Amino acid sequence: RHYFERVRTAMMRRELLKMGAVVVPSEYVANVARSLGLQNVVVVSGCTPDAPRSPVAKKREVAYVGRLEPEKGVLELIREFALVSAAVPDVRLVIAGTGSLDGAVREAASALGDRVSVVGHVTPEEAQQIMACAAVSAVPSLWPEPFGLVGPESMACGTPVVASGRGGMSEWLDDGHNGLRADPTEQGATAAALQRLLTDEEFRCRCVAGAIRTAAAFGIPSHAAKLEELYMRLLGWDTAG
Repeated sequence: RHYFERVRTAMMRRELLKMGAVVVPSEYVANVARSLGLQNVVVVSGCTPDAPRSPVAKKREVAYVGRLEPEKGVLELIREFALVSAAVPDVRLVIAGTGSLDGAVREAASALGDRVSVVGHVTPEEAQQIMACAAVSAVPSLWPEPFGLVGPESMACGTPVVASGRGGMSEWLDDGHNGLRADPTEQGATAAALQRLLTDEEFRCRCVAGAIRTAAAFGIPSHAAKLEELYMRLLGWDTAG
C-alpha cells in the first residue's frame, strides 16, 4: 500500500508539473506545493456566500459546522463546552455535520443534556442559518486546515470565530480582532475563548465588526476577479487592455 501511495504521488506530481497553473486555497498549501517542486502555484482563496438578507437575532449559542472526524477536534470542543456551560448557564452548543465520530459525538453530547444539540446533516442554507444565529462559531481543528472556509463563512454572518488557527486558518483568523485563537489540545483554552466572546459584549461587538471586514475580503467579487485575472494570463490576453 505504501508503494502504491508513493507511485500515485509521483504520478500526480508529474502531471501537475505540466499544468499552466495549480490553484490552491491558501499560502499554507502553496508552500507545501512548492516544497514538492511545483513552481506554477497560484493562491485563490475560497469565497464566502452573501450574508443573510435580513438581520438574524443572535442567540447565546456556540455553532460547530463541519465533519465529525477526529482531526476536526469536535470531541475536544464538547469537552471544553462542558467548562463553558458551568460558567455560562444559559449557553447552548449546536453541532451540525456527519462523520465517523457521529456515535461518539452524540454520546458525549448526551452527558450535557439539552445544552448540546447534534442536528446531523444540514444543507448549506441551514448551515448558514445556524452560524448566523450563533454568538460565536468554533473551528477547533487539530490538523492544519488547507484553508478552513467555514471560518470566513461564519464571519460573513457577523459571527466571530474561536479557532485553532492551524494551517491556512492563520490567513483569516486575526486573534482579538475577528475572533480568538485557542489550542484545542490545551485544557481550558477553548473554553476561556468561548466564554470571553459570550460574556464580554463590547469585545464581541468589536470582533463582529472585524469578522464582517474579513469576510468581505473573501467575497464572490474578489474570488471571481482573481480567477479572471488567472485565466486571462494563461490565455495570453492583455489584462491592461
